[in-house]
Amino acid sequence: MRLIVLSLAAALGLGIGSISAVAAAGHHKAAPPVSQYDVASTNVDLAQTKLRSGDVASARVHLEAAKASTAACDADATCKARVDHFNLHARLEQTARRVALWEKK
Repeated sequence: MRLIVLSLAAALGLGIGSISAVAAAGHHKAAPPVSQYDVASTNVDLAQTKLRSGDVASARVHLEAAKASTAACDADATCKARVDHFNLHARLEQTARRVALWEKK
C-alpha cells in the first residue's frame, strides 16, 4: 500500500513539474538585440580600463573591436541617429590616441 501511494505521489509530482516547465517555456521572451552602439561603447570602456591597468595588448584588441562596432553603427541609420553618437566617435579617437602613446613607451 505504501509503495502504491509513493508511486502515485511521484507520478503526480512529475506530471505537475512537466506541465509547469512547458508553461514557463511558452512564456519566455527573447532578449532584445544589443545595438552596435552599446557594443562599441562597452569596448571603448574596456580599452580604457585595460590601459589603466597597463595591459596595452588587451586595450588594442578592445579598441579594434570598438572600431568595427562603430563602423557597423555608422552604417545603421537608427544607431547613427542617436543623440550621443558623436560622443562615441570622440571617445574612440581619444582612446586610440592613448593606446598609441602607451605603445610608444
